[in-house]
Amino acid sequence: MSCVDFKEKVFAWMHENAMLEDCQNVVIGVSGGADSMALLHLLTSQYTGNVSPLPNVIVCHVNHGLRGAESDRDEAFVCAYCRKHAIQCEVRHVDCAAEASKMGKSVEDMGRSLRYRFFEEIAQAFPAKTRIATAHNADDQLETVLFHLTRGSALSGLCGIPPVRGRIIRPLLCCSRGEIESYCMEQGIDYVTDSSNLSDAYTRNRLRHCVVPVLRALNPSVSDAVMRCTQSLRTDDELLDTLARDAYASLTRSEDRISDDALLLCELHASVLSRTLCLMLEQFGIQPSYDKVETLMRMRRENSGKVNLAANVYAQVQGGIFSIWRAAAHPIDSDPLCVAADPLRCPNYSLPGGKEIVFTLNASFSPVHHNPSPKINKNILSGLLDYDRIQGKLLITTRRPGDAVRLHGRGVTKTLKKLFNESALPQQVRDSLIVLRDDKGILFVEGFGTAERAAVGTATKKALRLEIKKHTGGILLL
Repeated sequence: MSCVDFKEKVFAWMHENAMLEDCQNVVIGVSGGADSMALLHLLTSQYTGNVSPLPNVIVCHVNHGLRGAESDRDEAFVCAYCRKHAIQCEVRHVDCAAEASKMGKSVEDMGRSLRYRFFEEIAQAFPAKTRIATAHNADDQLETVLFHLTRGSALSGLCGIPPVRGRIIRPLLCCSRGEIESYCMEQGIDYVTDSSNLSDAYTRNRLRHCVVPVLRALNPSVSDAVMRCTQSLRTDDELLDTLARDAYASLTRSEDRISDDALLLCELHASVLSRTLCLMLEQFGIQPSYDKVETLMRMRRENSGKVNLAANVYAQVQGGIFSIWRAAAHPIDSDPLCVAADPLRCPNYSLPGGKEIVFTLNASFSPVHHNPSPKINKNILSGLLDYDRIQGKLLITTRRPGDAVRLHGRGVTKTLKKLFNESALPQQVRDSLIVLRDDKGILFVEGFGTAERAAVGTATKKALRLEIKKHTGGILLL
């Protein structure tokens, strides 16, 4: 392909996708590699084609600090090119590895986030008719689709890299890496090579070096084939998104609640329903996941169920109505029972319902003589806690929504709801059981015992015994 043909192909692609329509400025991410240098050359050339005149160009380069002197070389190369051609150049230095470690992300993902954040900051300094251009090509598209496929992506992931997303444009997405390098050679465009692209330490590189060659052996035009596939899938994806947005708009919504007839929603096709659920989750700031969406779809199919989706956010199907809502943060003073306890100053507490709590502190506790299952008066329930493991304020309460505990000797964390269900406790009993908690959470549950984190052990110096006297009689076993 000649350089004229290459330019015509790229500008026809930009015109087809309205990339530079009414555009006055283009912020270009330039690493110094062949792709970005070819893009920079194209958008500062004299070729007009379907785009005349070309917009003002601002170059952005990010030094990720990952390759030492080589990263500095790339920065110097880009800056020198911009000085020579009188192009505005903005540079940012970041410690990508440190940021990735701090945020719990991969270096690849963190680098991408930092780059786009920088591009957006520069673009925002210009009028609204500003685009951000990146140099993704058809081979990048192939690798992206393969990467998403290995992760079990939904349709949106298999659509790959969109030609346009908001103000971001990809003018070279229609071209292969080979075509871009040939253009650089014909035009005498210098570029630098990132040595990390040769390493298989990154997932994308392993796909490029190990998987793509096998696919090219089967079909030399596999990049073009995947481009056609993604364009077709994107059309379907856009239709499904439109149908989902229409369904979402028809729901009864407020800031803290979404609800509608569960049976009517079940009439939606599964593809539309799953996307509608994603929109519902996003309203409450919840990142949609396969598990969450599947749980909600199952509740609709079964026309019943309740689930805690996130802190104070619940979903339920009841009486034929499906709802997602945000409960108000739990105020302490709204508890049916909430008593601040100070065992040292006041060891006895009389509670509603005929219960009395007595605290006894053993300041010279000996684990050797401790019987983990003491036989005590049948009118008393007790627990033993390591006093030094109590954190912050001590509260005597009843259960709260979402309460969970890892009981000593049980080995797993369970919600109180599940514990009570397993014990087949009637509702009246559940609501009356005493729960002792501190700033970190539950320490003790009446009838079930002490939390693992507060249990006495060989290192215990001071032990706090909690005894619940039930003047109305009866007993619950620990």
